[in-house]
Amino acid sequence: MFYHHSTLGGTFDHLHIGHMSFIDKAFSESEKVTIGLSTETLTKYKLLSQTIESYRIRENNLIIYLKKKDYYSRTHIIPLLDFYGTTLKDETIEAVYVTEQTYSNAKLINQERKKNGLRELDIIKIPYVLSTDNKPVSSERIRQGEINREGKSFTSIFTNVKEFILPLELRQELRKPLGKLITGSESNIVRTAELIKNESEAIDPVVTITVGDEVTYSLIKSGSIPEISIIDFLTKRQKLDETLKRAISLKSNQSVINKPGTINSEFADIYQSTLACFLKTKKAQQIVIDGEEDLLTLSVILFSPLNSVVLYGLMDQGVVLVQVTEKKKKEVINILSRFTAVSGVKLQ
Repeated sequence: MFYHHSTLGGTFDHLHIGHMSFIDKAFSESEKVTIGLSTETLTKYKLLSQTIESYRIRENNLIIYLKKKDYYSRTHIIPLLDFYGTTLKDETIEAVYVTEQTYSNAKLINQERKKNGLRELDIIKIPYVLSTDNKPVSSERIRQGEINREGKSFTSIFTNVKEFILPLELRQELRKPLGKLITGSESNIVRTAELIKNESEAIDPVVTITVGDEVTYSLIKSGSIPEISIIDFLTKRQKLDETLKRAISLKSNQSVINKPGTINSEFADIYQSTLACFLKTKKAQQIVIDGEEDLLTLSVILFSPLNSVVLYGLMDQGVVLVQVTEKKKKEVINILSRFTAVSGVKLQ
């Protein structure tokens, strides 16, 4: 033990391996650690703040980890209204643990402590834990849908893979809805559209994505334009009539080839850049598929931010609404692991 009392702070949203490493380092060198947990005052301006877990959930997850590692009896958790916490008053604190991102805050803390006649804190900068794509693991990247809590990059699933081919034994299984099935009649498109709109709005999604021409048209018919639409100008393998084509087309779009019964790995990059464009501009985006878009729903779920809504059509059954969650992403990874990966590289 180097310190009797040290401190650290953070949001600790979707507690991940980076947080755990950070906490472990502090407790390996300190007898007692004060942990400042950010309140909504500090989190409301973060990217995708609406998907940050509540203070209660974050505190509970933190306590579970602290108890698991036998740190809890040596911990004092305080709510953070600003990054100073108790550092400007507590004379017993000797060190502050930070990351590259919060290092500047620690310097400001020391400036204020000096003004108050307090000893400057030792600043210990902890390196980031890297994900499988060699980028830092962060809660923001988890919320964006890029990685999981263990630092697994979803993009790495497609590394060295040209395409995934749907095996025959999976075809019937994928006829089962991946989410909530909204049944409706094609002859009553307005009613179906209203059902879709109401179900989606009840979730208050971060992003609404439609996969398929008819479901895109249904949402537009209800008065809502999907933030991202993925279409192929086909319905039931037939070319879309010009009226529907004009109704769902955006002037600005990207295109990608995707053969029936496959998932082209190039789509992952195009979808991620399209999503980034929407998050930056807040303007509706569209991807036009040359081939067939059905199976691309799996990629969309995998790469979309948490609490997004993905809508896709299930032939002769209706429209499926999928709320993107960590659990749903795991389900998709399990499904993809059963596809045939072209290039001789197996899904890990």
